Amino acid sequence: MQSLQLRNPEKLAEVYSRVAQEAVPIKNVVRGGSDLRKLDEAGSNLEFVITYTFKPGRFAKEKTVVAVIPVKRSANGVFVGDVGATVFRVLSLKKGNFEEEWSGSLEEAKAQLPDVASAFEADIKAIAEMFSKSS
Repeated sequence: MQSLQLRNPEKLAEVYSRVAQEAVPIKNVVRGGSDLRKLDEAGSNLEFVITYTFKPGRFAKEKTVVAVIPVKRSANGVFVGDVGATVFRVLSLKKGNFEEEWSGSLEEAKAQLPDVASAFEADIKAIAEMFSKSS
């Protein structure tokens, strides 16, 4: 599960919304939305962003966790999302603005945010399965 191979990355957000609705709930984690951002004019470099809301404890404030997956077009025209290079960012609302509290890789997120990391891995697995069915 180190990469997602996609012919049509524009459908990622649509597929994720279906995955998020059908996914098994994970305690303290709420699945949010997703977005696909183009990083260059040609559309060869993209970022797929998934948002989660995480409440670490009963009296703790909610935190927003953003997972950013780099997606690049390969030489044969297929887009490859490098799941291993995913960056997680924990944001909290302070004085009306989001401030980054923590940032790390998928491996670091498994240690720091195990609930969010397991939700992310389940979502990526479901996305990969949906794309493999459609192609």
